[in-house]
Amino acid sequence: MLPEEFEKKYEFYGYKCKKYASWPDVHATKDSKKILSLVGDSLLDNKTFPLDHFSEISLVWEKIQRWKKDRDSLSIEPDLTDGFEKFQRFMNLGSSKPEVVDAFIIDNGFDCNEISLPQRWVLFCSICLRDFLQTDKRISKKITVEKNKDEDCDKFISNTSNYLKNICDFLAKRLGKLSDNKIISNFILSLGISFDPEVVDRSGAIKALSSNIIVEFFDGPKTEFIKIQELQGNIIIKLNKLHRSNEKGNNFKDVFDNNDFWMAVGEALKSHMGSIDEINAFFDTLGKKIHLYKAR
Repeated sequence: MLPEEFEKKYEFYGYKCKKYASWPDVHATKDSKKILSLVGDSLLDNKTFPLDHFSEISLVWEKIQRWKKDRDSLSIEPDLTDGFEKFQRFMNLGSSKPEVVDAFIIDNGFDCNEISLPQRWVLFCSICLRDFLQTDKRISKKITVEKNKDEDCDKFISNTSNYLKNICDFLAKRLGKLSDNKIISNFILSLGISFDPEVVDRSGAIKALSSNIIVEFFDGPKTEFIKIQELQGNIIIKLNKLHRSNEKGNNFKDVFDNNDFWMAVGEALKSHMGSIDEINAFFDTLGKKIHLYKAR
């Protein structure tokens, strides 16, 4: 959550902070109780969120989300918003595949040949941030940073940096004197995403981004089987490691572990991505049936 979200519902979150101050299960550090009380008082008395405590409150709110999914050990990661999950996934894809970076930059109207390799990555991050933040419903300040015909790479990065400072007052106060590149890198790091790309070498890389099928794993509720997502032409199949089908000795264990099967599912999905909601609904029902299934 952003500070402005707390301030919009200052009374609701003020009382929540006061409540959580007395709930040690969701405290992140030994200072959580004191900080929650302080933030609660500030919201209720002044309708303002004390920015110095944003980091601590964010950690507490993460533990609260974990508690909602796993009250015993808080081991299940909280759900990400759809927009952030797509942003995070595409950033990770670009980090490991420089050809994705180049293709995305070209698609957005820039000439890769005129941009150094390090700046290509910063530009890629800037475009991804713009797309994510401009569509995030929680962000009330919408500032156009679309590329125009006279705008070069450095100008776009500078506009993105200014945009970040405008939507996040606490960033402007803390990072205002840093370079544009540093502001963007700090913002991405604050989201829990590595800023340094894994792969920079482009030798042997394909020139265009083709449709890929990516199989990943996540920890979710035991009745949840898989999630299907589409991202920039890539089909993402996410398998829940905690689903009963992944238990040793389960009748469906061989299917869960069969990567060729899931790649075939991905190939079949290419013709049906317009019905992704219905597909996920089907797999949701299937996951629950498998969870309750008893071998005859």
